[in-house]
Amino acid sequence: MSDNKKKIIDFEEKVSCALKNFGVTKNSIVAVGVSGGADSMSLLVSLLQCLSKSQIFVLTVNHNIRSEEESGGDANFVRSFCAKNEVYCRIHEIERGEIERLAACRGGGIEDAARELRYAAFEKFCFEINADFFCLAHNRNDQLETLVMRFLQGSSVLSGIPSQREKFIRPLLNISRSQIEEYLKVKKVAWRTDKTNFDESYFRNRVRRSVLPLFNELFPGWDGAALSGAKKIRDDLEFVDEKFEEYLSKTKSCEKFISVDIKSFCSASPSFKRRIVYALVDRLKKNVRLPFSIVETICGWTNETKNGTKIEAAGVSVFIWNNFLCADIIKNSFADCGFCVTIKSDCALDLFDLHLKICEEDCGISIESIDKKIFLKSLAYPFLLRSAQVLDKIKGADDSMRDLSKVLSSWKLSEDERYKIPLVQELQTPNTSVVAVLGGFIGTKDWIVEDWQKC
Repeated sequence: MSDNKKKIIDFEEKVSCALKNFGVTKNSIVAVGVSGGADSMSLLVSLLQCLSKSQIFVLTVNHNIRSEEESGGDANFVRSFCAKNEVYCRIHEIERGEIERLAACRGGGIEDAARELRYAAFEKFCFEINADFFCLAHNRNDQLETLVMRFLQGSSVLSGIPSQREKFIRPLLNISRSQIEEYLKVKKVAWRTDKTNFDESYFRNRVRRSVLPLFNELFPGWDGAALSGAKKIRDDLEFVDEKFEEYLSKTKSCEKFISVDIKSFCSASPSFKRRIVYALVDRLKKNVRLPFSIVETICGWTNETKNGTKIEAAGVSVFIWNNFLCADIIKNSFADCGFCVTIKSDCALDLFDLHLKICEEDCGISIESIDKKIFLKSLAYPFLLRSAQVLDKIKGADDSMRDLSKVLSSWKLSEDERYKIPLVQELQTPNTSVVAVLGGFIGTKDWIVEDWQKC
């Protein structure tokens, strides 16, 4: 048997074995996410060898972050491949600017927002075709990158990417990227390369292109040790999660709010306390991530903490009420329902009691009300005009990043006043930073980052 033939057989046997372990059978309906990159193309090609074509349903998501030529080209590439191989394919279009808008409103990064919208599309697709499984193309390299990223971010979740989560399965998780590319070359299958994979302003790309090569050079064999350690942590977490669910089932709660008994909370271990806070917020179905500092503050509450003590962030409230630790959605709050508008061209915009006129001028954009005009140099369409969020930061005169919530607090504004102030977030760089706080339009201060001020 030739080396190339053996490589093909070994690769497809690994995928076939993984599918069997997940419970995929010849009667299963299997959805698969395909971007056109090497990972997802190798997954699709190998699935075509392991399953019948009638079982496979492809979904490709056009994020519309890059140019239409690039992102649209990827989607058309996948559609063309599927047509040639007689496989069902659907393209899901995310509106241009939607990812940036969600990132701004959630207070997170572009990557997190893209992932949230992508997985929402995956789940909708699964429901519509009644899929038993949804295959994702994460591989061994992705696993290692994720472990290093989480370590550098101070995350407590060092168990890595799970091989299965409900319907989502990852048949390539034990296969390296070099094996994937070799498989496609031997099979003579082309793939697309996303240019943003080389942009080191993205955290994952910095880890992939700068950190991991250094680890490989200085610490041979570190990858095997890291993966073994992650497996041990996953096994431990499964046990802890099981005990945590038992604990929650025995704690009292009140009918009015999502809650747990404060005495049970205070007597829990630090690990369980954090899990309780996250569990309460998760059950609000708000897709909110509370900052770790806020979670730690809540975990410091005791039996002596006053009834009515509360912390509000990202549209949710965690508080003590009648001897219960409770969580609830903040009703009718600008923090909860704040505005976020993608400005794509010259326009007039009504915002609360403001009437704004937005125009492109030489080297920038002007934003004008009846009695005030702001010009931001180098700003271009599209950009976001939105309300402040709890995790926002803005660059100061000394180039350090400031917590915007602290800046607005120093202006002595009410919470509703803060969320009426328009923020300008540029979309031209990967960081998509806040470049201006237009407080002058509501009678307070302006904060314009120096790089964007008119000369």
